[in-house]
Amino acid sequence: DSTALNLAVLSKDLQRQILKCMYFFKYFESEPFRG
Repeated sequence: DSTALNLAVLSKDLQRQILKCMYFFKYFESEPFRG
């Protein structure tokens, strides 16, 4: 089913975005960016 395939691709892209956000926040917390 193409709908299931689209959902799989979407979930994979979403996972990548979430991982990027997590890495960004981890780096942001580790670096002295805050005033």
